[in-house]
Amino acid sequence: MRTKILDTMTKVEEKITLIDSLIEINKAVNLQDNKSKKVENNKLRKLEPNQTDKNYENLKCKIESLPADSDEFKMLKTYCDNTS
Repeated sequence: MRTKILDTMTKVEEKITLIDSLIEINKAVNLQDNKSKKVENNKLRKLEPNQTDKNYENLKCKIESLPADSDEFKMLKTYCDNTS
């Protein structure tokens, strides 16, 4: 590649404008890369349980779903239907 001589002020100003534009493009690309990395990190990060879940966990109890045909389920469903 042949070196070009910047022999006029106009050529110098054109090159400065070009360099400024390249710097701005580089900044924009870096911002976009950082946003992508933050999104990836957020997806990989484990979600924190809410306070109610933490409190229940401290009770050292186990939650199990009830079969819909069980007497307990029917009683709770009736209770919910009548109190809502």
